[in-house]
Amino acid sequence: MTIKVHPLYIIFSFILIYCGRIDECLLYFIVVLLHEMAHYVVARLLGYKLNHMVFMPYGIGIGGENVRFQNKHEIMIALAGPCMNFLLAIGTMALWWWIPIMYSYTKLFVTINLVLGIFNLLPFYPLDGGRVLYALTLFTKWAKKIDTLDTILTIGTSCILLINFIYSIFHEINFTLLFIALFLLASIGRYRKENLNYRLFTHIDPQPKKMEKILVYKDTKVQTMLDMLRCDRYYTFVIMDNEQQIIKEITQDQLIALSRQK
Repeated sequence: MTIKVHPLYIIFSFILIYCGRIDECLLYFIVVLLHEMAHYVVARLLGYKLNHMVFMPYGIGIGGENVRFQNKHEIMIALAGPCMNFLLAIGTMALWWWIPIMYSYTKLFVTINLVLGIFNLLPFYPLDGGRVLYALTLFTKWAKKIDTLDTILTIGTSCILLINFIYSIFHEINFTLLFIALFLLASIGRYRKENLNYRLFTHIDPQPKKMEKILVYKDTKVQTMLDMLRCDRYYTFVIMDNEQQIIKEITQDQLIALSRQK
């Protein structure tokens, strides 16, 4: 298992330690790890082999080389993490009825689980809620519109969080607001890169597809051609020069392979 750490995770952990919140930092690490282990276990049970892990500010990304999640499996794997957080929170709160003294020792554990679970259900990619949303709309005509709407909402939410962070500086500073905003802003566009150009058009769809040809000029950008693709079609691009003479043809698969090299 290859393990990487996102720079924001390092900064976030350093600030917590610097502020004397070492116990919170360690507890947060444990909760995030349990959250991601739920993703991992469900993925393995569904037959996927995962070999890399990335620690991010509000979760851990797992994946594998050339791994393609089926849509229904994407939903199951994504929901496994928040479900684990809610089960841990509910199970811990249930203990308070039998052992009331546990409340003072486990209140923070419950709070972190609830915050992490709820936050990951927000419909912003690459959070779990965003993955579920895109999986539900991936093979529909709304896929690109969802991408655009997600970008707008992500930017708007990030701006609100940044404003609240600036406001907190003059009262009780809250670095969590800053890191959530930066994390969301850093994630903008990942849907197009990871899904639209990576998984949407390489997914083996059992339904037959209509084949279409599109005429484009030789100076047409790769991203422009990618934006023309639809999941219910298979395309061949006919490349022409400025004199409208056909130079060559490239298939959809060749186009996607070319986009990954950039």
